[in-house]
Amino acid sequence: MQKLPESGADIRIQPVYYAGWHDPAVSEGCESMDAVIMNPRPNMPEWLIRKLQSLAKPVLILEWDLSGQGFPSFTLFPQRGIRELLDYLIGTGHVNIDLLNLSPHNPVVVARREVWQNAVNEVHGNGRFWDFGLTDGVLPTRELREIFRLRIQSGAFDFNRVILCTTMLAATIFARAAADCGLTAGIDYSLATFDGELQAELHTPAIAALERIDPYPYFRSYLEWMRRGGPWTRSEERRVGKECRSR
Repeated sequence: MQKLPESGADIRIQPVYYAGWHDPAVSEGCESMDAVIMNPRPNMPEWLIRKLQSLAKPVLILEWDLSGQGFPSFTLFPQRGIRELLDYLIGTGHVNIDLLNLSPHNPVVVARREVWQNAVNEVHGNGRFWDFGLTDGVLPTRELREIFRLRIQSGAFDFNRVILCTTMLAATIFARAAADCGLTAGIDYSLATFDGELQAELHTPAIAALERIDPYPYFRSYLEWMRRGGPWTRSEERRVGKECRSR
């Protein structure tokens, strides 16, 4: 049960889990609730988009941008934010940037690799994609730490380049392996990650990273809109933005 402070209204949030797009839970959840908050899988089919558009109730999309289809969409890491990290690194003189990945090639990793590649190409820099991702998971931490340690000792990594990691886990393991070799991130080489996951600042020195915004003000504003009902319009979008900037 979520209470909205301004109105004192209670909102009951009921999670619905589904195994696939044709799982009956998808249609039942959309039809039985007063409003829908969906964190969809990649490649949502057109028939489901049309179904959501036909619902006479508020719909909020999480982590995917479907604003072009008329849905308010909330993402912690929009594409433009990812690019800002590359622009910052390049603006400080780093045009040669390697990308280190430990994760499966999910849409998030693919998008981050694309942004990195485009940014490096635009400034005619050099960069290598170090890919240790599995198709269905991540190698054990100790195994990765040892792999990195051996490669660092062999001179495989060029520490004249920034080591940019797709995840905080990758940055943490690499920093530990480099420390095993007597190297400190931020002093002996440059290390960065797309998502600091509220951990990057705990390293000494801190790892350069984007940090997630506080989602609570946004969700509170979206829930207020859902409680009131009515279509999602440009004026509603501006209202949410204004409310969140003032909090």
